[in-house]
Amino acid sequence: MAPEFRWHLPGGMAVGPALWPVPSLQPFGPLTNYGFGGEVVFLFEARAPAAPSAELEIGLEASWLACEKICVPEEASLAIRLATGPSATSASAQAIAVARGALPRPFEGEARFQADGGTLRIALSRGQKGPASRAPHFFPVQPGLVDHAATQRVARLGDWTILEIPLQRGAPPPLVPVAGVLVEEVGRAHAVSALQGEVPRVPRGEPPPPIAQALVLALLGGIVLNLMPCVFPILSMKALALAGLPAADARGRRRDGVAYALGVMASFGAIAAAMLALREAGAELGWGFQYQSPVFVAVVACVMLAVALNLSGAFEIRLSVSTRAAPDAFLAGILAVVVATPCTAPFMAAALGAALAADRLPMVAIVMALGTGFALPFLAVSLAPGIARVLPRPGPWMSTFRQAMAFPMYATACWLLWVLARQSGPDGLALGLAALLLTGLAAWLAGKEREGAARSWRSALALAALAAAAVVAARIEPEAPRPAPANAAPATAGGQPFSHARLDALRGEGRPVLVNMTAAWCITCLFNERTALAAPAVAARFASGEIAYLKGDWTNRDPVVSDYLRGFGRAGVPLYVLYPRGGGAPEILPQVLSESILREAFAR
Repeated sequence: MAPEFRWHLPGGMAVGPALWPVPSLQPFGPLTNYGFGGEVVFLFEARAPAAPSAELEIGLEASWLACEKICVPEEASLAIRLATGPSATSASAQAIAVARGALPRPFEGEARFQADGGTLRIALSRGQKGPASRAPHFFPVQPGLVDHAATQRVARLGDWTILEIPLQRGAPPPLVPVAGVLVEEVGRAHAVSALQGEVPRVPRGEPPPPIAQALVLALLGGIVLNLMPCVFPILSMKALALAGLPAADARGRRRDGVAYALGVMASFGAIAAAMLALREAGAELGWGFQYQSPVFVAVVACVMLAVALNLSGAFEIRLSVSTRAAPDAFLAGILAVVVATPCTAPFMAAALGAALAADRLPMVAIVMALGTGFALPFLAVSLAPGIARVLPRPGPWMSTFRQAMAFPMYATACWLLWVLARQSGPDGLALGLAALLLTGLAAWLAGKEREGAARSWRSALALAALAAAAVVAARIEPEAPRPAPANAAPATAGGQPFSHARLDALRGEGRPVLVNMTAAWCITCLFNERTALAAPAVAARFASGEIAYLKGDWTNRDPVVSDYLRGFGRAGVPLYVLYPRGGGAPEILPQVLSESILREAFAR
């Protein structure tokens, strides 16, 4: 029940209606009210009489409803004397100023609505004057229009923020315009007046799982992540570390396992902190977001080259025998996370989607559960007492094995250079090659220390070369996007660049559409594109136009792709969505594809 105000005013004085503060949801069981919690200030604009006296006596009879577990109607008769004149001031001036600053501001963008199928859809323009919130909530003025207890679904489609709100059963047609207050997560609010117009439907993805379920999915996803193609290069380092220990050295194996797990957990802790900071700053992010930075890609390529040169014997990191194993294992854990982040394993997508939609603490818990799952297999092998019986005995073969394991690291550096070329063009690739050259120079100088004197100046030169490599890598910038010619062939046979307008047009024609959200730094994406999506029978369906194929590239930051992923509750790539013929509900396909999976999906 809304508060009521009945004024007793001097002759000739007028008081306008209440300027309502920003409301909040007041849920109780299956019901939800709009209301105010704690202290609340109601503002009224008043006009004094044409010839006011020195003091005006104003009376007010107010009634309201105070609710917690029970609701108590309350009322009060109030009176106040206000001085008039040029020098008159109010003891409540500061409270009035604060309350005025918190009132909803007029929404300056474009707003439209459409109501059909039991849903009210509101579209708001996303210019600089539009809402900047991840999860705004709309409070309609018209009573009995929407289901107030239902979840309001929010998605980004191109330049629009779309809100979908279930209508109340048997609700009257919405008034024109649909008016209300849009409350943003960051505390800002806008008074919105939406005119009737066409609003696109939001693709329905899977809702985020509950936090407990997300934690289990994250743990399972971290375990499976060890088997993804991204992590294959680092598996050789793990195998080498275990094989180099004597079979009887159970203590050394346990020490390595714990140090490796600590390196993994420290890395995932850093990822969680970075995601929190970027999300609070309003940045668009998802799993593997750091690979959208060409500087990060170049630095990781230099690290992979340094690891490969170390395995090849070009230089050694000198540590004492008693302390060497633990730091090596800790660094191996960090490197494993670095090369794993471009991949998204099964179970991870839903967990990460829930993490990005959750509050701070649950978000950190989900990311750390993912790290726990990632560290668990190697830790379990290290702690298993029977592992010594299956490990080969150390011997001369270790040197050859160590050198052979350098080549997956060289391959990883080459792949990262290819990603860098996609992100930054020829100029960025040239700077990346220069950074790798300086990294190789630093490794060579470090290796020359073993041959004799003058180690101090060689160490200084090696550090200078590494610093120069870092400076060169930091100068790499993303290449400015260039519009493709109108007659340019698509990057993939039968494929077209993704846009919401093109998707809507194809669906309007009633055609089935496969949307592929990918990135050059995503090994799983590249594997699917080189195998399942490039299979002759699948490519033929795309080339004939029987099934339209749209491809969104997330190699560099792209808010359109980020918004599409978020619309399906996903935080990373790959994402494959198949829209059926005739405009039915889309289907999310598995993250690891095969030709048979695609053929069966096409048949459906």
